[in-house]
Amino acid sequence: MAKKRKPRRPTPRREVFERARRATVAFGVLETNKKGERALKITGSGFAARIEPGMVVTAKHVMSKDDLMLLVPKAVTKDPDGEIEANYDLVAVAQAHAVMKHNVFDVAALIFPNLTFGPSRSLSLDTAASPSIGQTVATCGWPYGWSLQQLGGAIPTASALTGIVSAIYPHPSALNRTSYLAQLPVNPGNSGGPVFDPRTGKVFGVQSSMPTLDIPKPDGSTPPYKIPLGLANVVPIATVPEAVRMYRQDAKRRSHE
Repeated sequence: MAKKRKPRRPTPRREVFERARRATVAFGVLETNKKGERALKITGSGFAARIEPGMVVTAKHVMSKDDLMLLVPKAVTKDPDGEIEANYDLVAVAQAHAVMKHNVFDVAALIFPNLTFGPSRSLSLDTAASPSIGQTVATCGWPYGWSLQQLGGAIPTASALTGIVSAIYPHPSALNRTSYLAQLPVNPGNSGGPVFDPRTGKVFGVQSSMPTLDIPKPDGSTPPYKIPLGLANVVPIATVPEAVRMYRQDAKRRSHE
């Protein structure tokens, strides 16, 4: 008889969060400030995934901007005078070897041939995960609109948030897949960030959108104020391998045309 495998002990919580923060990257665009300096303005998040070397996963809508840059944070150090120094890679998204987008779900995967993410800076995916309502979950992401200038040149790791799964429902365009609603105090910059089990660090979803309440402006102008509801729509991580497979099938078909 085959021996029963002993259940794995949960990874220490601090280790889980540190790895998730190190694996969470930022997307942004270069803008010129009043001093004529070029600085990256953060527009979304993503994370290094242990599917293939150099692979970054994000939400598809994060990819909608032109001339996107990828910010990969490294260790923050101090110089001999005690000043914080930023260490990071800034890579043009146009340098990605492949950009794989799901036709239905809001997910995308990119492969950067010149980037390497070690085990301490990448996350495992749990494509068979089936979180239950009330289960504790966590995410990491970057605040939308922050720039390197505002951060004083020091690039910290992404911020971490915790919450619970609030609802599970069929996806409106793919009834064979469920989607999740999580009670997480996210902001627009969290889009594309990993949603993971804080006990194991395994990713079960990608943060897709943030429900808001429209509040009319006093002067009647548009658009209205959008008030976050403290919720996040989460796309199941199983759709990422699907996006990769669809991309390769299309590439193979094009090669034979």
